[in-house]
Amino acid sequence: MIRNRRHFLTLAASVAAWGVFPAAGLLAANTVTLTPLATPGKLQSVLAVIEVEGELRLNADGQGVKTRPMRVTANLAYDEKTLTAEQGQLRHVVRHYKKAEADIKIASATIKNTLRDDVKLVCVDVGEESATVYSPLGPMLRDELELIKVPGEPAVWNGLLPTQPVKVGETWKPADTTLAKLLSIEVVTQANVTAKLVEVKAGMAALELEGTVAGAIGGIATDINLKAKYNFDLTKRQVTWLALGLAEKRAIGHAEPGYEITARVRVSQAPLATSAELADSLLKSFDLTFRPGSTLLTHDSAEGAFQLLHDRRWHVMADHRDATILRLIDHGDLIAQCNITRLRDQPADKKLALDAFQQEITGTLGKNFEQVVNAEESTTDNGLRQLQVIIAGQAQDVPVQWTYYHLTDSAGHSTSMVFTMDARLAERFAELDRSLVGTLVMRPRPIDEAEVATPTAGSEPAAAKSAREQPAAVKTTASSAGEPRPAIRK
Repeated sequence: MIRNRRHFLTLAASVAAWGVFPAAGLLAANTVTLTPLATPGKLQSVLAVIEVEGELRLNADGQGVKTRPMRVTANLAYDEKTLTAEQGQLRHVVRHYKKAEADIKIASATIKNTLRDDVKLVCVDVGEESATVYSPLGPMLRDELELIKVPGEPAVWNGLLPTQPVKVGETWKPADTTLAKLLSIEVVTQANVTAKLVEVKAGMAALELEGTVAGAIGGIATDINLKAKYNFDLTKRQVTWLALGLAEKRAIGHAEPGYEITARVRVSQAPLATSAELADSLLKSFDLTFRPGSTLLTHDSAEGAFQLLHDRRWHVMADHRDATILRLIDHGDLIAQCNITRLRDQPADKKLALDAFQQEITGTLGKNFEQVVNAEESTTDNGLRQLQVIIAGQAQDVPVQWTYYHLTDSAGHSTSMVFTMDARLAERFAELDRSLVGTLVMRPRPIDEAEVATPTAGSEPAAAKSAREQPAAVKTTASSAGEPRPAIRK
């Protein structure tokens, strides 16, 4: 605790000196080499403060943009160990978060976001184009991911340094991929950013970074003006702190609001002698390797009706007692929508028949129905009885594919899942419905029969009705994010 307090005071002092660099003692006539030391096993203690202010931009009904004032303050503190490094660049690090919390205010609503103890061990896999954050302990919630994946990522700081010796006043251009990882966006489409060695004094090199970046995240365009100051310790051969100022304008997406914000990110790091939470004897108990499944997120529905794992391209748009709605966004395109409804429990001796389920669906779709593509009964990977019906049809002159699921567990708990998509995008969807359905776990809970659908012939499944009434959701030209689920980056 004392060590963290002293570390925080060091960070505060650095922030207070945001624009102050002493003029004396410059080594203008000489070059300096800013080669970082990145070795496996190296321990760091890191503190970060993030402050965001601005407005969200929403177009939930497609009738016009509405704005909401927002303010975010977040504090992060963690120990970090380098697992692998290559030519002075970090490639794989593991962190133990001692603190991760954000206070978020949107209009009159205030929310506190924190990191669960279950996922406080976190890895960052730094590739050529992206830095992927995941927990080896299990899937994170999206809010948790957005809490800790923020601009100013320390694992990529070394990429901001010059690769050749430089003199005071000299400049260089960081790689676009480094800027994308630093700013926590997916791609930089155009950048005019310059780094500069400002001063060298008392074993410390002071550097600046300034410019503009146009890029995208999730296919959504963003424009960023940035200015940063950072210090490189010539003895420790590492960047010890960075203060980053941002002005960002992000467009409205299909699953996320747009925004116009200013942000300040202040991060300090210092060598650490030991960390009990990152001891080799403890870490060997976990598989820290980055795998395809490492990026899965978890979602617990309102009131705990069910839990599922999902690809990061799925975004939860609404989560209520009677329904949960997700959208699949791929490179900015709305590929599909999934409506999930928890149904009334079924007696073990009254199972819904496949033909009755199919008749319900075709009757509900009415004039939108064209043909049944497939209908089958099977068992999911996690043991649920599954009825699946795939329908081809038209809605608002758009070719649509609906995939309906009726799922029942051994205790009679039932859930309906309906996937709606533009049929022309079916190849990009690539049966992602099966991977989502295969993770569903239903939980016992009191069900108000007045609020849920009865899965018997002649009635309309609630999720089917919702999908039928929202055919515009499959239009990839739409640009309407609903009210946000607040997180640090919004």
